[in-house]
Amino acid sequence: MRRGTRIGVSLASLAAALAIAAAAGCHRASESAAAGATRAPRGDAVWFADPAGAGEPGIEDALQRIGVVAVFLPAGEVALESGRWGLHGDAPPPRRLERLPAVLVLRARPELAGAFGGEDGAAAKSMGAAVAASLRPSLGAAGSYGRVAGLHLDFPFSFSAAPGYAAFVRSLRAALPTGTFVSIAATCASHANDATAAAV
Repeated sequence: MRRGTRIGVSLASLAAALAIAAAAGCHRASESAAAGATRAPRGDAVWFADPAGAGEPGIEDALQRIGVVAVFLPAGEVALESGRWGLHGDAPPPRRLERLPAVLVLRARPELAGAFGGEDGAAAKSMGAAVAASLRPSLGAAGSYGRVAGLHLDFPFSFSAAPGYAAFVRSLRAALPTGTFVSIAATCASHANDATAAAV
């Protein structure tokens, strides 16, 4: 367990973090993102900064012994390339997880913020469908991560972009396999140091 930084997170507390976001002045953005039911595993998870760490021999046995129920793994960066939104994927673990479900973590390039603008959210909806299409090979039963329980969007958004961000999340979730949850790192621009997460 030497490779990568591990950060423990409580999946059961994700929805409760919405209340914290509201206290920080971000309640409208959080309410938009929280529409729908979460299917996140109940319990604790670890976050690997380097996906190679999840492929070490005996890692699942070690994690299960300390009560871990899911593993967060970096899966790529949402980016605009050649005029189209898609996912610039990371290298998967050297071996797939056989017992613990994976949660794929997506990052974003700076230009992503502009896609959340506009009154109708058309660009955000199109982007959600494109990202889901890029992820499809990883989400199947034969995917290189093993069983994927959900996605975590690890990028901030501004209060003014919240409607577009919500449109993106809805579009992404609608294009994912049934039962796949989506969680977000909700960081409001006016409270850059207050980061919370919500399962949607």
